[in-house]
Amino acid sequence: MKSFGTSVKPNDDKQSAPSQPWRSLLGKVSSDRRALLRLAAVLVIALVAGSVVWLVLRKSDHSSKSSSANTAVVSEQGLQKLVSAIAKTVFWVGPEQGVRYGIEQRSNGRVYVRYLTAQMKADTVATLTVGTYPMGNAYATTVAWAKTKGWKRLATGVGGVTAFASSTQDVYFAQPSLDYQIEIYDPTPGRAAALVQAGRVLPVKAVVSEQDLQKLVSAVRAPIFWVGPEQGARYGVEQRSNGQVYVRYLTAQMKADTVATLTVGTYPMKNAYTETVALGKRSGWKRLATGVGGVAAFTSSTSPLNVYLAQPGLDYQIEIYDPTPGRAAALVQAGRVLPVAQGERLGLTLAALKKQVALLGKTVYWIGPKSGVTYEYTRNPNGNVYLRYLPKGAAIGASGAYPTVGTYPMPNAAATTRKAAGRAGSVLVKLTGAEAFYTTSKPTSVYVAFTGSDYQIEVYDSVSARALAAVSSGQVRPVG
Repeated sequence: MKSFGTSVKPNDDKQSAPSQPWRSLLGKVSSDRRALLRLAAVLVIALVAGSVVWLVLRKSDHSSKSSSANTAVVSEQGLQKLVSAIAKTVFWVGPEQGVRYGIEQRSNGRVYVRYLTAQMKADTVATLTVGTYPMGNAYATTVAWAKTKGWKRLATGVGGVTAFASSTQDVYFAQPSLDYQIEIYDPTPGRAAALVQAGRVLPVKAVVSEQDLQKLVSAVRAPIFWVGPEQGARYGVEQRSNGQVYVRYLTAQMKADTVATLTVGTYPMKNAYTETVALGKRSGWKRLATGVGGVAAFTSSTSPLNVYLAQPGLDYQIEIYDPTPGRAAALVQAGRVLPVAQGERLGLTLAALKKQVALLGKTVYWIGPKSGVTYEYTRNPNGNVYLRYLPKGAAIGASGAYPTVGTYPMPNAAATTRKAAGRAGSVLVKLTGAEAFYTTSKPTSVYVAFTGSDYQIEVYDSVSARALAAVSSGQVRPVG
């Protein structure tokens, strides 16, 4: 299985087709195409590079305490939540049975994850510990100091990763372009080296619900893409020091570090659209028909599990990976890719729409079924739901003024709507058992609220007379 996460530029002659969920398309792609966990180990090693300078100045810090540190002892789930709150890359060697995790964050940015058995106290330091150390030019510094007497380079089998040991208990490693060094310490001689060489060092990933994912995204304050919620899924979130963010869809049986699953990568990239379009012109690449104006999406014959897309004016490239052949392309072509902050977007048949609304368990309004249309269902995190009536040939997510019904949760909706209808510039629409109005500045939207309902409904049509007729004739009703 392949992964993704290293970017490529179209003029990079050394690139290989990106198919791993650990790579973006901005920089070079190594010709050594390792499995996902191997590439993850590369990233881990890269982060470790930065601690060598600090190491030279003073001995390994895993056994010392700092007065300016925040500490906690948590479960695996608690560790994931803490790391997501820190909003920084933190490494570990994965979960171990029967342990708790002591996490310490210091004022200088260093973070330590200690593996504590039931018998160990919270301040135990003579135990397996992974330190993540921010450091400028970590790789160059690590390599330079490792050339001094007493250091031994370890064979990792991962291109670009360098790992060194100066004792049988500590290993330090780093990778080009990553400003972190990772230290692995274990009191059992040789175990730290074995963990590194086994590719066990990985970033701690947050595993959250849909609701918590929305909160995390709002804290990041940058676009993060996904393909909407999926029933029964949890979401693994990983934010890297270079700004790349991964959202992985995890079933109940999957562990936090599972990578062979539907994954959406968001990669900050200047001129993302130009770079992606140029890449798509190379041999072996195929452009996908999205039907959405301006969006460019490509896949490679050598990487059919991955799709890359970009849009003019957006300095991000998005990668969709799914281990099921064809599914990534289908999700893109179905218009499912959008920012997490925008919720979900689906193209549905009449039967699928009714099923989706039933699963939602909340009232959604429409103007009844129409022949020959696709129902574009969009649900925002704030609870707003939009139904667009798309004619044949219109793609999901396409720009265009199509009939739309918006359902907005609103306490005392009828009273609020009645008050709005009395404002200057509003035109009252007389209905039995409901309040309705439109404004002279925007007659294409008519707002309705039924007595006793906590929803306000907006009915939009590019032809204002049709929007008014739909409301006046009683077409507005719950889907069902």
